[in-house]
Amino acid sequence: MPHFRQRYWIRTRGKLSDDQALHRVWFHKPFKADEWLLFMIESPIASNGRGFTIGRMYTRSGELVVSVVQEGLIKGKMQPRAKL
Repeated sequence: MPHFRQRYWIRTRGKLSDDQALHRVWFHKPFKADEWLLFMIESPIASNGRGFTIGRMYTRSGELVVSVVQEGLIKGKMQPRAKL
């Protein structure tokens, strides 16, 4: 059972890049980025201070055009040190 799942409809103007430092993006087929895309996101696991997400973008006709993965480090808020 997925830990977390969301769905978004997105649209962008301009170019999309596949050169990302913190995650990976695969463009499977040509598509028009200025038309609506369904962006489905799920996080199958988050534990031991790390999270992992998988995303997929579909055209209105249901074609998978983009896949995305990202692993993130989860840090808690730093507590101020006590003054001596």
